[in-house]
Amino acid sequence: MAISDLPGLGQDAQAACKPFKNGRPFETELNSYHNLLIRKMNKDDIFNIITEHSCEVVPELSTHSFQRDDQLSELGANSMDRADIIIMTLESLSLRIPLLAVAKAKNIGELTDLLYEQLQAN
Repeated sequence: MAISDLPGLGQDAQAACKPFKNGRPFETELNSYHNLLIRKMNKDDIFNIITEHSCEVVPELSTHSFQRDDQLSELGANSMDRADIIIMTLESLSLRIPLLAVAKAKNIGELTDLLYEQLQAN
């Protein structure tokens, strides 16, 4: 059934249901906009995302005042917690990189810098 076959659907509604004029559906447009916003993030934005996910995974950190030189392991995050924090952060940033790529980061600041560089490269 085509959109034009639906009873009572006016011209405006039919036009709204069609893809954008460049031929891409709304979801693709939304993903493009999301990716553009992510690339425009600065290091503070990325740092905040990491700390938010850290507090989600390790609730005891919700009152902690995070610093760039904080190490997740020293803050009480075990290896599974750290993996969850990194995976959640990568998903938030729409980054597809191997976990080994972030293993060299010694603290939250270095992780922030590494992820920022990856965003700029994509």
